[in-house]
Amino acid sequence: MGVGAALGASWVGGERSYDFAKANIRRDIRLTSRSRLSLTGVAERRLSTITSLLDASAVTLGANFGHKLTGGDRFNIGLTVQNVTGDNINADYQTASLQARYTFGKPVGPVQITTGLTVGYTDYNVYTLVRPVEGGRQDQSIYGDISLFFADYDVAGFAPTLQLRTGQRSSNVNRFEISETTITFGIQSKF
Repeated sequence: MGVGAALGASWVGGERSYDFAKANIRRDIRLTSRSRLSLTGVAERRLSTITSLLDASAVTLGANFGHKLTGGDRFNIGLTVQNVTGDNINADYQTASLQARYTFGKPVGPVQITTGLTVGYTDYNVYTLVRPVEGGRQDQSIYGDISLFFADYDVAGFAPTLQLRTGQRSSNVNRFEISETTITFGIQSKF
């Protein structure tokens, strides 16, 4: 079991946005020689540097099951739920997401491949634009991704990664509907 805490600040565009205090707990349970369950809990308080109307508190709970298959492939499935409360009526919401990841044990040429799928739902019981939205606001999202890790091209233990992510969010408030595709280049440790 592990516990932790953090104090810090978040900066956006060169300006301090909010200060935060966070506490977390994690428990890893080995189910078999190839399977593991991880349980996490995080409590966070954010204090806005702009206005107290943007202050918020969040509690997040998560569970992740991982299993290594006989051929070396790995499969993970996780569920995360979060409750956020704030002084601003639009800052109160509950969200849940289900994530699945599959990592191939054997590289294809020089590339280690991981695929993922995330499905999410967010519910704002009360939501106001110019006036209250009848029934609140509900968002649904689905995203898929593929990550490529070029482990053979490392420098000092760090190798390049490339991720393609695509998906969409639908909402009963159409200004929040989006479709997006992103390509991200990064560096990842081999350790």
